[in-house]
Amino acid sequence: MPEPDADLLPDALSEQLTIDLLEQTGIRCRGLATLLQRSNHVYRIVAGDETLFLKTYTKDWYGGDIAGTDRCVEHETAAWRLLAAHGLPVPEVVLADRTCANPLGRPFVMTRQLPGASLTALLAEAQVPPGAKCSSRQQASSCGGCMLLPSRGPAT
Repeated sequence: MPEPDADLLPDALSEQLTIDLLEQTGIRCRGLATLLQRSNHVYRIVAGDETLFLKTYTKDWYGGDIAGTDRCVEHETAAWRLLAAHGLPVPEVVLADRTCANPLGRPFVMTRQLPGASLTALLAEAQVPPGAKCSSRQQASSCGGCMLLPSRGPAT
Protein backbone atom coordinates (compact mmCIF):
# COMPACT_ATOMS: atom_id res chain seq x y z
CA MET A 1 0.00 0.00 0.00
CA PRO A 2 1.37 3.46 -0.83
CA GLU A 3 2.49 5.75 1.97
CA PRO A 4 0.04 8.47 3.01
CA ASP A 5 0.81 11.78 1.33
CA ALA A 6 -0.29 14.27 4.00
CA ASP A 7 3.28 15.51 4.44
CA LEU A 8 3.37 16.59 0.79
CA LEU A 9 0.86 19.39 1.42
CA PRO A 10 2.23 22.72 2.65
CA ASP A 11 1.23 24.67 5.76
CA ALA A 12 0.19 27.58 3.52
CA LEU A 13 -0.86 27.42 -0.11
CA SER A 14 1.17 29.57 -2.48
CA GLU A 15 -0.27 32.86 -3.67
CA GLN A 16 -0.56 31.58 -7.24
CA LEU A 17 -2.22 28.32 -6.22
CA THR A 18 -4.70 30.26 -4.08
CA ILE A 19 -5.48 32.62 -6.99
CA ASP A 20 -5.96 29.63 -9.32
CA LEU A 21 -8.34 27.95 -6.86
CA LEU A 22 -10.30 31.16 -6.25
CA GLU A 23 -10.67 31.74 -10.01
CA GLN A 24 -12.49 28.42 -10.25
CA THR A 25 -15.14 29.86 -7.90
CA GLY A 26 -15.45 33.11 -9.83
CA ILE A 27 -13.60 35.12 -7.18
CA ARG A 28 -11.04 37.27 -8.97
CA CYS A 29 -8.68 38.56 -6.30
CA ARG A 30 -5.69 37.50 -4.28
CA GLY A 31 -6.17 35.45 -1.18
CA LEU A 32 -4.23 34.17 1.78
CA ALA A 33 -4.54 30.46 2.52
CA THR A 34 -3.35 29.06 5.84
CA LEU A 35 -3.53 25.55 7.23
CA LEU A 36 -5.99 25.06 10.08
CA GLN A 37 -5.87 21.29 10.45
CA ARG A 38 -3.61 18.46 9.27
CA SER A 39 -5.83 15.44 9.86
CA ASN A 40 -7.67 15.90 6.58
CA HIS A 41 -6.03 19.13 5.54
CA VAL A 42 -8.26 22.17 6.01
CA TYR A 43 -7.15 25.60 4.82
CA ARG A 44 -8.77 28.95 5.58
CA ILE A 45 -8.72 31.20 2.53
CA VAL A 46 -9.32 34.90 3.09
CA ALA A 47 -9.92 36.80 -0.14
CA GLY A 48 -11.27 40.32 0.17
CA ASP A 49 -14.38 40.11 2.33
CA GLU A 50 -14.78 36.38 1.68
CA THR A 51 -13.66 33.60 4.00
CA LEU A 52 -13.63 30.14 2.49
CA PHE A 53 -12.47 26.75 3.72
CA LEU A 54 -10.76 24.21 1.50
CA LYS A 55 -10.74 20.61 2.70
CA THR A 56 -8.81 17.75 1.15
CA TYR A 57 -8.67 14.22 2.49
CA THR A 58 -5.31 13.09 3.86
CA LYS A 59 -5.99 10.79 6.80
CA ASP A 60 -3.75 7.75 7.06
CA TRP A 61 -6.54 5.28 6.35
CA TYR A 62 -6.87 6.55 2.76
CA GLY A 63 -3.52 4.86 2.21
CA GLY A 64 -2.19 7.41 -0.23
CA ASP A 65 -5.03 6.75 -2.71
CA ILE A 66 -5.43 10.41 -3.68
CA ALA A 67 -7.85 9.81 -6.58
CA GLY A 68 -9.91 7.50 -4.35
CA THR A 69 -10.73 10.37 -2.02
CA ASP A 70 -13.23 11.56 -4.65
CA ARG A 71 -15.76 9.49 -2.70
CA CYS A 72 -15.08 11.66 0.35
CA VAL A 73 -15.94 14.81 -1.60
CA GLU A 74 -19.22 13.27 -2.77
CA HIS A 75 -20.05 11.97 0.71
CA GLU A 76 -19.37 15.30 2.42
CA THR A 77 -21.26 17.41 -0.11
CA ALA A 78 -24.20 15.00 0.08
CA ALA A 79 -24.23 15.40 3.87
CA TRP A 80 -24.33 19.22 3.52
CA ARG A 81 -27.23 18.92 1.04
CA LEU A 82 -29.15 16.59 3.34
CA LEU A 83 -28.74 18.87 6.35
CA ALA A 84 -29.74 21.94 4.30
CA ALA A 85 -32.83 20.11 3.00
CA HIS A 86 -33.92 19.75 6.63
CA GLY A 87 -33.57 23.47 7.28
CA LEU A 88 -30.23 23.46 9.08
CA PRO A 89 -27.76 26.23 8.30
CA VAL A 90 -24.78 24.69 6.53
CA PRO A 91 -21.77 26.12 4.73
CA GLU A 92 -22.38 26.85 1.08
CA VAL A 93 -20.36 24.53 -1.11
CA VAL A 94 -18.78 26.90 -3.61
CA LEU A 95 -16.65 24.26 -5.32
CA ALA A 96 -16.41 20.50 -5.09
CA ASP A 97 -13.86 18.89 -7.38
CA ARG A 98 -13.76 15.10 -7.33
CA THR A 99 -10.85 14.91 -9.76
CA CYS A 100 -7.11 15.40 -9.56
CA ALA A 101 -7.24 17.62 -12.66
CA ASN A 102 -7.31 20.89 -10.74
CA PRO A 103 -4.70 23.34 -9.39
CA LEU A 104 -4.44 21.42 -6.09
CA GLY A 105 -3.88 18.11 -7.89
CA ARG A 106 -6.33 16.22 -5.69
CA PRO A 107 -10.05 16.04 -4.84
CA PHE A 108 -11.29 18.76 -2.49
CA VAL A 109 -14.34 20.67 -1.31
CA MET A 110 -14.44 24.44 -0.77
CA THR A 111 -17.10 26.04 1.41
CA ARG A 112 -18.02 29.59 2.37
CA GLN A 113 -17.82 30.51 6.05
CA LEU A 114 -21.15 30.69 7.84
CA PRO A 115 -21.97 33.94 9.64
CA GLY A 116 -21.79 33.91 13.42
CA ALA A 117 -19.46 32.40 15.98
CA SER A 118 -17.95 28.92 15.98
CA LEU A 119 -19.59 26.56 18.47
CA THR A 120 -16.20 25.14 19.46
CA ALA A 121 -14.93 28.67 20.20
CA LEU A 122 -18.04 29.43 22.25
CA LEU A 123 -17.68 26.19 24.22
CA ALA A 124 -14.01 26.95 24.91
CA GLU A 125 -15.00 30.35 26.35
CA ALA A 126 -17.99 29.04 28.30
CA GLN A 127 -17.89 29.03 32.06
CA VAL A 128 -19.26 26.01 33.90
CA PRO A 129 -22.18 27.36 35.96
CA PRO A 130 -22.06 26.67 39.71
CA GLY A 131 -23.82 23.41 40.51
CA ALA A 132 -23.83 22.24 36.88
CA LYS A 133 -23.53 18.56 36.16
CA CYS A 134 -22.35 16.99 32.95
CA SER A 135 -24.86 14.88 31.08
CA SER A 136 -22.04 12.40 30.44
CA ARG A 137 -19.65 10.71 32.84
CA GLN A 138 -17.10 13.48 32.44
CA GLN A 139 -16.30 15.82 35.30
CA ALA A 140 -17.80 19.31 34.97
CA SER A 141 -14.31 20.79 35.13
CA SER A 142 -13.24 18.86 32.01
CA CYS A 143 -16.47 19.36 30.12
CA GLY A 144 -15.27 20.03 26.57
CA GLY A 145 -18.44 19.70 24.58
CA CYS A 146 -20.87 17.86 26.81
CA MET A 147 -24.25 19.30 27.69
CA LEU A 148 -24.45 21.03 31.05
CA LEU A 149 -27.59 20.48 33.11
CA PRO A 150 -28.60 22.48 36.18
CA SER A 151 -28.24 20.57 39.41
CA ARG A 152 -31.46 19.70 41.24
CA GLY A 153 -29.56 18.99 44.39
CA PRO A 154 -29.66 15.71 46.32
CA ALA A 155 -32.53 13.36 45.67
CA THR A 156 -35.17 13.49 48.41
